[in-house]
Amino acid sequence: MGVKKEKVFVDIAPFSEKYIEYYLKCFVNRVNCLEGAYRAGKTVINVLSFANHVDFCEDKVHLVTGYSVATAGLNVVDTGGASIDLVSLFKGRCKQGKFKNNECLYIKDHYGRRKIIVIVGGGKSDSVKSIQGITFGSWLSVELANLFISDDNRDFIAMALSRLTSAKNQKIWWDLNPTYPSHRVYTKYLDVYMKQQNLGVFAGGYNYERCSLFDNKSLNEEQINNALAMYPDKTSIDYKRNILGERSAAEGIIFTQFAANPDEYIVEVFIEYRKYIKPQFISIGIDFGGNGSNTAFCATLISDNFSRVMPFYSDEIDMSKPENQNVKVYSEELKKFLQKVHRWRESVGATIRCIYCDCADTVMVNETRRVIRELAKYGLGGIRVENCYKATIKKRIDTKSMLLHKGKYHIFKLATHVIDSTSTQVWDKRPGHEDERLDDHTSDIDIADAEEYSWSAFINKLIDRNAR
Repeated sequence: MGVKKEKVFVDIAPFSEKYIEYYLKCFVNRVNCLEGAYRAGKTVINVLSFANHVDFCEDKVHLVTGYSVATAGLNVVDTGGASIDLVSLFKGRCKQGKFKNNECLYIKDHYGRRKIIVIVGGGKSDSVKSIQGITFGSWLSVELANLFISDDNRDFIAMALSRLTSAKNQKIWWDLNPTYPSHRVYTKYLDVYMKQQNLGVFAGGYNYERCSLFDNKSLNEEQINNALAMYPDKTSIDYKRNILGERSAAEGIIFTQFAANPDEYIVEVFIEYRKYIKPQFISIGIDFGGNGSNTAFCATLISDNFSRVMPFYSDEIDMSKPENQNVKVYSEELKKFLQKVHRWRESVGATIRCIYCDCADTVMVNETRRVIRELAKYGLGGIRVENCYKATIKKRIDTKSMLLHKGKYHIFKLATHVIDSTSTQVWDKRPGHEDERLDDHTSDIDIADAEEYSWSAFINKLIDRNAR
């Protein structure tokens, strides 16, 4: 007598005609790619198709990737009930484990055969090591543009593709958010595949679809309006990419809203500003200079449960002067800066909690710790010195733009370096650098880095609090 299988039911919202057509094409195409807006529902479609393939195919080992193991896991394997995932689709016949030092999901397929889904992060230059020597039958990746792509054999996408060559029924599912048109993910892969598909020479078929936020039929009107509120400027690069799902290159001034009307964001009287906020603590960012750049300091007030930031004092050491290029000058200037910030604590309504330093210079980080130990004798104790969290430049810029749009970003008049930098930063037009700011000394990038280091440790909280 056969064993009766328990039926598992998963609630799935209705799909748009575009997604239904894409899903059906996945059955007959080797490479399937969805590119589009945040929250467009891309990953759900690919996970459903991937799970169906794994359930019935002959290949035993399969691959799931994202920028990191965490992003791959949270988006595909186990979303904690936030979305359709592999754990819910294979409920009762899967368990998490390890396979060749990688995280994995062991499942029993439709016929009772054991399958292994390996979960890997592919965003770093040495990521290829985690998949070398493993043969996969199929591959699903989120965040394709965030995987490590290069022109040599360290390229993660190239390595992953090479590990699929022995598959009995090779299948690939990719999704990505749009980026600038000259990004390597297009010039090396997606645009090349599309050209070959149009010529009828792409082996196995290439199924590509672009999608916008409005293609996700599971979102209600309130959710859509909340997303649209994040991007009030419909001509902006962020609206084009994150709502319409279009590739777009940025041009000109980065913070156009601030540059057009800086007085709206500059605080003249601190005591008035204090009436509308709940201060938490002061956080300081330091960018160490050298090779033509200055050492920059920025003190920022974090308030309102990590939803509001205000740089209120900034300073720099002119590193073009030879006499300033030594540790002693740095130490003395840091002491002066901290003492001035400390004197502002009553007006600001908070004390200094942490200093976030450019982690690239360990010698200067250690010197900063030494200075803090020395100042502890004079009432400046309890300040932590940490390596800064270096989110991508684009993510930092996007977060600051969001805070400006939400009215959660202001600058006190004493932070003149930050005011000038925010007003003058422009996008870099060089191919491959379009999501970066131009660093040719036309604007103060050193203070921009220091300012962002002062709050980037809390960047995900800032995004989360302001996305509600």
